[in-house]
Amino acid sequence: MKTKRPLMRDIFAYIGLRRTLFLYATAGGALVLAFLGLNSGMPRADIYYVWMLLGAPLLIVALPDFFRFRRRLTELEQALGELAGFEQDLPEGTNALERAYAQIATGFRVRAEAEKAAIIDSHHASEAYFTQWMHEIKTPIAALRLLLDAPQLDKALFSRQLFEVERYAQLAMQYVRSEDISADLVLVKTPLEPVVRECIKKYAPLFIAKRLYAEVSPLALAPVTDAKWLAFILEQLLSNAIKYTETGGVRIYLSGSTLVLEDTGVGIRLEDVARVFERGYTGHNGRLDKRATGIGLYLAQRASNALGIGLSLDSTPGEGTRVLLTFPVNPLAFE
Repeated sequence: MKTKRPLMRDIFAYIGLRRTLFLYATAGGALVLAFLGLNSGMPRADIYYVWMLLGAPLLIVALPDFFRFRRRLTELEQALGELAGFEQDLPEGTNALERAYAQIATGFRVRAEAEKAAIIDSHHASEAYFTQWMHEIKTPIAALRLLLDAPQLDKALFSRQLFEVERYAQLAMQYVRSEDISADLVLVKTPLEPVVRECIKKYAPLFIAKRLYAEVSPLALAPVTDAKWLAFILEQLLSNAIKYTETGGVRIYLSGSTLVLEDTGVGIRLEDVARVFERGYTGHNGRLDKRATGIGLYLAQRASNALGIGLSLDSTPGEGTRVLLTFPVNPLAFE
């Protein structure tokens, strides 16, 4: 249902738009009145009559222009009202200024459409992830139930399954928080070695269960970063290294300002290397594992991008994978 537009508001808007013309016309009319009043000796009523005659052409031009302006204003407001659905184009501009405004509005519309599509894609991806997450977390929960029903509790196995449940819960929480990582960052000078060793300690039960070693060289680097998000990145990398390593272990060392995590696992196929950081991509190894969500490395790269850390990897199938975390160069970061 169309609402009636306030006439006076449109009149004032029109005068504002054509203010230069009206100022010149008013000034010209005032000069004519002053000239006639001072020099012609005409009666005041006749002077006003002459002034009205002089103003008639302005009204003849202005009135149709005003109604065109009012009609276009109505069309623009109707079009703007439809922008939420982006189903209606703005009316075509009749002059350079209107065309420029139309281009700006179209640009906003295109950007809004792209943002809307991105939000929809993100929603679908999140829905798919959490559906898979709920399916995956059932495995360790079911294992915990079996262990609790057993005549004798296997504490080591129980701890590992409980760790898996906690890891899934943390991953889901970080997935939500990663939507706006920048708002969650606390950037301070952070010594690397304590963070790395704490992550190794957290994953020690998994290293022990698979009889893998974890070798950490001295890490004399203290970049300005966020400790909790750096730990999250390291945990995703360690989780992957442990999952796909059956013999040997993981070495962690520095190469300049780059932290290197090197494992002796199954390696990654060449065609998968370029895509391992994509959301939902599991690659050949993930498809064999059947439990991979393709989220951990994706979130690790999102976090590393937010922290300004370069994250890359190289791998040789059958020999292992080397992951590189390159911190921004800062002489003060070297201890």
